[in-house]
Amino acid sequence: MTDLEQVARRLFWWKSPAEALVDSHRFIAQVMVYGTPEDLAAARRHFPESAFRSVLAGPPPGGRAVSGTPLL
Repeated sequence: MTDLEQVARRLFWWKSPAEALVDSHRFIAQVMVYGTPEDLAAARRHFPESAFRSVLAGPPPGGRAVSGTPLL
């Protein structure tokens, strides 16, 4: 199992790791909000900085904003 699949298994416990990794935007947002520093490091090895900036500019609907506050 890859490091990203391990992160996906923990942060998306209701999905398979493969399903969680299909939507990279939501995956990155989940890592940014709920991940450990180690999870973030794993994600940064696999996704460009621009992907993280994209999540900050437009987080996915539902859940929590990257800042940790509920989305309205």
